[in-house]
Amino acid sequence: GDLPVVIGTLHGSISGERRAMPTNTGCSGMARPADSGVRLRFQTVSPGTDATLTLILGIDALARGDTGSGIRTTVTVIDEAAQRFFSTGEQFSCFSDVSKHTAAAEPDMTQLDGVAWCTTAIPELNGNSSIRMPELSFRGLVQWPKDSQ
Repeated sequence: GDLPVVIGTLHGSISGERRAMPTNTGCSGMARPADSGVRLRFQTVSPGTDATLTLILGIDALARGDTGSGIRTTVTVIDEAAQRFFSTGEQFSCFSDVSKHTAAAEPDMTQLDGVAWCTTAIPELNGNSSIRMPELSFRGLVQWPKDSQ
């Protein structure tokens, strides 16, 4: 389907499987400024709690309709309840394979399917811990500017 989904396992300070299906995830996606790729933002609520975890994938240099392998990706994970912020920033140790990038039902939107992974730990920016993300499957919708045909 064309609904957002994210499936993967985090290890370290935040650990466990993240299996966010359309019923418990939100996703917003948009083109990044200056034609520098896309940003997918997934938000999940852990079962049985009100704890919200936000995952942001910033996939570099991906234009409308493009697919590719080993695309540099910035990964950010925000644990809102604990006020913890993890990000790869400019270390360029995370990548994505975008296997599908097709038109969505809404005008100026596309659906992106792929897998993201990190080769090193993702550091906590406001603490001393880190998390690892060996592989994360994703599907999300990207809103493109009207002039991006």
